[in-house]
Amino acid sequence: MKLILISNPVNLVDELETIVKIFESGLTYFHLRKPDFTKEEYELFLKAIPLKYRKYIIIHHYHELIYNYELKGIHHTRLTNFKPIQLQYRVHQSKSFHSIWEIENNQFPYDYVFLSPIYDSISKQGYQSNFNFCALANWLKQKPHCSQIIALGGIDRNKIIEVKQMGFDGVAILGIIWNEVNINKRLEKFKAIQAKIENIN
Repeated sequence: MKLILISNPVNLVDELETIVKIFESGLTYFHLRKPDFTKEEYELFLKAIPLKYRKYIIIHHYHELIYNYELKGIHHTRLTNFKPIQLQYRVHQSKSFHSIWEIENNQFPYDYVFLSPIYDSISKQGYQSNFNFCALANWLKQKPHCSQIIALGGIDRNKIIEVKQMGFDGVAILGIIWNEVNINKRLEKFKAIQAKIENIN
């Protein structure tokens, strides 16, 4: 199973330091999502990440920056200006979906797609899951799609086995990490999820 970390949408105290510590612990998929950032703020954030870890970063905005910073790839949003065929060379591409129907009607072979919220969101108050887990598991096991499916929303250490059993290809985490205000606590939460995934892979 893949383990993916998404940045907090707004800046947090010690966020960059936390991200670097988590990279040092083995993270290889990091989504930089800062919807209110300017392009200049995105660049400042990227420059603060050690060069050796930039190859693991997937950006949600200002996709043209992949050419300047040798990033892993881009995540498409409803506001994206890039279309899959416009890229100059092969990079990771992903997208978020909120229903099975959306994935079934997608025509582009993304490397993976997020499906959310699988559980009630930790980071977004009132953002609740409406999935039937039995129906979802049956659909995932049939694999009627070409992209890997990543569970997003309400993921913590205790959900990993259930998510694996349903047939997801990985998990994306956000609130479970960024709701902690201390770097050590954030790192502790990440390592607990990482260890759980390693034990069942």
